[in-house]
Amino acid sequence: MIGKAHTGAGFAGLCRYLFTGSDGKQLGRVAWTATRNLPTDDVAAVPIIMRATAAQSVRVQKPVYHLSIALPPEETLSQEVMERVVDQSLADLGLSGHQAFLVAHQDTDHQHVHVMVNRVHPESGKAWSNSLDWSRIEKSLRAQETALGLRYVPGIHSDPELAQNLARRPTRGDLARARRLNQKAMSLMSASELRELRQNMAPLFEKCQNWEELTSCAVSLVGVDIQGKGQGLILTDGERYAKLSQMGKGVRLKELEKRFAQSWADFSQHALDMDLEELELSRELKRKRMGNRMRKRTTMRLTR
Repeated sequence: MIGKAHTGAGFAGLCRYLFTGSDGKQLGRVAWTATRNLPTDDVAAVPIIMRATAAQSVRVQKPVYHLSIALPPEETLSQEVMERVVDQSLADLGLSGHQAFLVAHQDTDHQHVHVMVNRVHPESGKAWSNSLDWSRIEKSLRAQETALGLRYVPGIHSDPELAQNLARRPTRGDLARARRLNQKAMSLMSASELRELRQNMAPLFEKCQNWEELTSCAVSLVGVDIQGKGQGLILTDGERYAKLSQMGKGVRLKELEKRFAQSWADFSQHALDMDLEELELSRELKRKRMGNRMRKRTTMRLTR
């Protein structure tokens, strides 16, 4: 099982998301619901009650604790067992006495449940601290996997090697830029991918004498393209990317521009001009070939 958690400010907003998705149109995604330490299971009333409880603490800016627990696609649990998993997880986190709203989804290929928890205790008014919660979540889920005979699914925090090998998902900026340019959003390379790329690119950064050599060798020898992004450069294989500044000490845009005696902007504009010129030449050759074919066909008809 994999557990994820984060804090938030709005109970009502999270509740709407859990029932209808971010676009408000994902109806029928809920499999079942359950409550803990709440006087009602009315979907409209739950966030109001939790907000009123959270108001007991004037210091807490983010009273919402959103915990999700997911199973791998090949495993399923009954609602009763899944609720026990949630209860044990909350107990191990120290949240047994807190208000919680459980919402199980059925809109993916893997079984998962979301838990909206009030960080403010309904009786004491004290706020629960989520410090190092990931460690407690993963420890709890590992123990429960063993007890239930489920397949071990390492969390990214409990398995350093897995965490190193996971590529970071595209940021909001990446997604927005991709939409503007009608491109696919790329993910940041994982730590292991970054190490390999840095090792492969090191001799190129050392030996190449200009931008043309560097970009050509990067594609032909390493399989990555060097592109401009914002105020800097990235190296990408089309799926993942790394920033130029991640390639090691001394590998900086300004230093390369100084060594190559040409700015990246000038080189990329020149390359674009060359591409356009080659495109026009290609079109001209295509027009000539088509003209030759037409003349040849006309000649053949006349000689028949």
